[in-house]
Amino acid sequence: MKGVDNMRLGISTACFYPEPTEKALYKTALTGAKLTEIFFNAPSELEKNFLIQLNHIKDDNGMRIKSIHPYTSFAEGYLLFSLCERRFNDYRDFYKKYYETAATLGAKIVVLHGAKDNTVFSFNCYADRLGLMIEDAREQGIILAQENVVHHNAQTPELMRNLKNAIGEHFKMVIDIKQAQRAKCSVFDFINEFSDEICHFHISDHDEERDCIPPGTGIFDFKRFFDTLKANNYSEDCVIELYRSGFKDINELTKSLNYIKTFA
Repeated sequence: MKGVDNMRLGISTACFYPEPTEKALYKTALTGAKLTEIFFNAPSELEKNFLIQLNHIKDDNGMRIKSIHPYTSFAEGYLLFSLCERRFNDYRDFYKKYYETAATLGAKIVVLHGAKDNTVFSFNCYADRLGLMIEDAREQGIILAQENVVHHNAQTPELMRNLKNAIGEHFKMVIDIKQAQRAKCSVFDFINEFSDEICHFHISDHDEERDCIPPGTGIFDFKRFFDTLKANNYSEDCVIELYRSGFKDINELTKSLNYIKTFA
């Protein structure tokens, strides 16, 4: 694994939702971030001309796109992990467009929410289908990574461990601090057990009343966080991912980005 000096920090365009994605990318550039994740919001945004526009914004501002986030993530349990095998086959093919999109933008990761944990769909079937999709992504040089979304079937270290054991060496994950907080899990448990499987982080802060606020404005121990990443030789990237209601203006994001850079 590469050394921790290669880790870079950035900001997700999700912070500016529901701004049009191209405007969100431009605003992300205005924060000073050179690394980003693109949160897609509509089918037309996966088309060639739109991706050319995003690449122009990225290149003009000297940015790198680490990952992309599908707009269909909220429905993946229904689209991909239901008892309807035909629908899975159709949307398995559709997700190949996300992998193509990621490759076009120079991104390496597509983020997957997966199915909710109350589904009647069995774990073995989930793991089998996820394994097939991971291989589809790998054929295009892309990592399909499972996120620890609360109320979904990868929200805890135990569930992630089960998927890792079932899928094998190509299983990768995205860890989101606010999602770990909501699931009442320690993000440090994820880091200490899965340092080789974690390929990306979504960063946020929290306090006693709010679970998604700008880094540096809450009680999360970012010094311990980055020290733990370094101790585990983590060399991948991290992006700040907030909801638009979680901050007032762009300057707060710039301040938060500069804040976490003091620890990384």
